[in-house]
Amino acid sequence: MLVDRLIPLKDFVAQHPKLGTEGTLRRRIRTNFKGFSQCAVKIGEKYYIDLNVVEQWLEEQRVSQQGRK
Repeated sequence: MLVDRLIPLKDFVAQHPKLGTEGTLRRRIRTNFKGFSQCAVKIGEKYYIDLNVVEQWLEEQRVSQQGRK
């Protein structure tokens, strides 16, 4: 994991609003919605999103959706 690929949750939401609001993503992290918590790192009180892991997670979701059709 490269630290430069970690961005604060607020910045991630601003850059990728279609993936959900900050509240929605926090809930997905807490409840591990479809394994989404693997995309986050908590440092102190802040969540950071690992962009490399998000890309992998999105690909896994796409593949699993194709398998259901």
